[in-house]
Amino acid sequence: MHSLYFVKLKKDKETITSNDAKTKGFSLLEDEGFFNTGYFSFGKGDWGVIGGRWSGCLSLHAGGKEDAVLLDIDILELLYSDSYKDVECFDAENYEEDTIAKLVSEEDIGKYWIIVIDYHH
Repeated sequence: MHSLYFVKLKKDKETITSNDAKTKGFSLLEDEGFFNTGYFSFGKGDWGVIGGRWSGCLSLHAGGKEDAVLLDIDILELLYSDSYKDVECFDAENYEEDTIAKLVSEEDIGKYWIIVIDYHH
């Protein structure tokens, strides 16, 4: 079964562009064992990709199709909507996992990337 997942990643000098954010966010999930595929693995999923079935889901309202978006008020409102508020998210700065609605706030606007992940479990 495929599932949607978000990564909240702080914008810094290493993550200036969305491509930087996608690379760093996905690598972090891999490094932390999110996609473990061994016989006795305990990873959340056995396969994953940036965007995938949900490619562009946060940027289509702006006319684009991007899978790492810098948090703005429109994205925040979208994440608080019934469509996304209960989707799990990994806060890469605080090493915390919860629903996206509990991990983002107005204080985060312009400071964090939200990366869209499609994973299989």
